[in-house]
Amino acid sequence: MIFDMDDTDSESGFGGGSGRTGFVRASRTVLADVVSRPDDLRVLCEAGLPQGPFQMAPPIAADDCFVQQSSMVDLDDEVVTVEEEFGTLLLFGAVQGWYLFLHLGNGTVYAFPDERALFAGDIRPMHTDLSSLRRMLVLLHRKERQVEREGTGHDQPLSYSGVRRFADEVEEEFHRVDPVAFSEGGPWNYFFSDLRDGLYGTYYYRPRRT
Repeated sequence: MIFDMDDTDSESGFGGGSGRTGFVRASRTVLADVVSRPDDLRVLCEAGLPQGPFQMAPPIAADDCFVQQSSMVDLDDEVVTVEEEFGTLLLFGAVQGWYLFLHLGNGTVYAFPDERALFAGDIRPMHTDLSSLRRMLVLLHRKERQVEREGTGHDQPLSYSGVRRFADEVEEEFHRVDPVAFSEGGPWNYFFSDLRDGLYGTYYYRPRRT
């Protein structure tokens, strides 16, 4: 187990698999006896999740998938589940230095901060389900691919105002369809604040060089 949680403070259109650039999927063989909800298995094992801010937990990644290791979190070398008073949670990946857990009963996605000194608090809801998380990751994945395609050098940089507009549009969409994604203390609040401040210019827009 990566950590003992008892010690804490209490659209689509993309296929899965390593053949699709930037996407990974989980091994159905590994998860078949762990995850019982068909929709969760479909997202994890068939549709797949885009890399970028997300890293699949190596033990559950399909054998033919490239697994991007995280410099922020150690995803260990075995399938990890933890028991909380509200249910059993499966560790399935990480995003921006947060561990991601799937509630095996109702499909809610939870997040737990790797750096608790920076992000005070305990485990918290992040998305109502995996399809909502996937939607967020797909939007970020597409934005990154757009920057790669359209970046033409520092004579024609992609607009920084464009990334702020993108952040506003994403936040507006999720407040409407899944307000959990931007609930207080959630990872996406920190991520999109940093995005608006220009922290991810390498990935989501081309800052003008001086």
